[in-house]
Amino acid sequence: MKRKASKVVRLVDLCAMAMTLLGITFAVIAARTPVTLAQVTTGPLAAIAGITVFCAAVLALCGLLLLLFVLLRRPGERLRASLSYAIGVCLFVAVFLATDRWVTRQLPERHSAAQIDAPRMHSNTLVIASQKCRAHRGPHWPF
Repeated sequence: MKRKASKVVRLVDLCAMAMTLLGITFAVIAARTPVTLAQVTTGPLAAIAGITVFCAAVLALCGLLLLLFVLLRRPGERLRASLSYAIGVCLFVAVFLATDRWVTRQLPERHSAAQIDAPRMHSNTLVIASQKCRAHRGPHWPF
């Protein structure tokens, strides 16, 4: 017959589930929020992302302390607690990164001045520049 998990292992499970739910909640909020550059840099979406990361860090630290206690004091429950914590952290990170990539793809592309001027340059610009340099150096230069 299986033994019931101790309260410490249940708390590790709770931290892992809370991190996963936190990541999913952030994904849902990000999907329902209009994505603009202002929203992502200084708007509510940036604030919610910061709060999400802070709360996840607190949960991860609490879960890590509980996991350390289990690893030191509960030899029979080490594997279950370790897997539970690892899965919770990995799910949070995966959901957060997927949401971040989705939000980034929703943003309009930004063009820098170098990208705009690039099509105007011709392939012979380098050749013309090197010919001008040769003319200034004189005939005694080998290159």
